[in-house]
Amino acid sequence: MTTTRGTPATASGATPPDDPDAAPRPTPWYRRRAALVGAGVLVVGVITVLTDLPQHDSRPVEIAGDTSVMNEVNADVGPCSYALGEFAPLLVRVVLRNCDGLRARRLHENTAPFSID
Repeated sequence: MTTTRGTPATASGATPPDDPDAAPRPTPWYRRRAALVGAGVLVVGVITVLTDLPQHDSRPVEIAGDTSVMNEVNADVGPCSYALGEFAPLLVRVVLRNCDGLRARRLHENTAPFSID
């Protein structure tokens, strides 16, 4: 059996590999490892970017989230605020006791009532 060029063909219909006239056929895309790996990486990258895009919350959801954060911060800061409110008058009394009369009077007049609420 011969091909259209007149060269002998093998049983599978392909030209023999030692034929100098036969042009090498390029490998199909699905048999190239680099193309498959590159396409796989590209698909995973596109899926990752699309699923990781930021989603905008509605205004009530944002307000609820912000409110919960503020409540937690207030709960954490509350004891510190109370401690400072109790400590400030004691500090003023100690400073007034250790100062002489004129300095104590000036300090007392310039000190506003101190409270943290």
